[in-house]
Amino acid sequence: MTSKTTIDVIENAMWPRSLVGWLAVILAMIISCFVFSESHKFFINYFKIYKWKNAEGFLIDIELNESRKKIHLTYRYEVAGVKFVGDRIGVTQLKRHDVNNRQIFYFENILKNTQPIVIKYNPENKEDSVYAFDTNHIVLVVILTIFPFGIFLVLFLFILINKIWRLKKYSPHRLG
Repeated sequence: MTSKTTIDVIENAMWPRSLVGWLAVILAMIISCFVFSESHKFFINYFKIYKWKNAEGFLIDIELNESRKKIHLTYRYEVAGVKFVGDRIGVTQLKRHDVNNRQIFYFENILKNTQPIVIKYNPENKEDSVYAFDTNHIVLVVILTIFPFGIFLVLFLFILINKIWRLKKYSPHRLG
């Protein structure tokens, strides 16, 4: 019985020896590319909104869907003496956003107590605004998408280089 090194175990997991294994790797790569693409959209929105100006706003209405899982917020804000109303939520700029009971309580408390919220608005089009309450999600997006995708890519490239090196080292057609 031969002992396997860590490299051999990783290679066997990421460089399959069967058609089904290769189909699984290809499927994993397609899913990874899709997740990476969606994350890329999130980052583009995040950095676009990050550059927008802040305005003090106030919630004027809260609507929950029947299952109380999605919320629609309407807010007002003022820029240079002009009043605006908006209803987009979060970095993804949705009209309805997934919420949990704690967040519902949080929004209801803000509305009831007329507490100010930070509205991000586009300085080039002041009607273009968002209540970006979930800006901390960028850390989660990095952890859930870029980190695993990067590790997968680095490991796959390491295995590919290792296989090429072995092929050249043990090839009967080596020059010299």
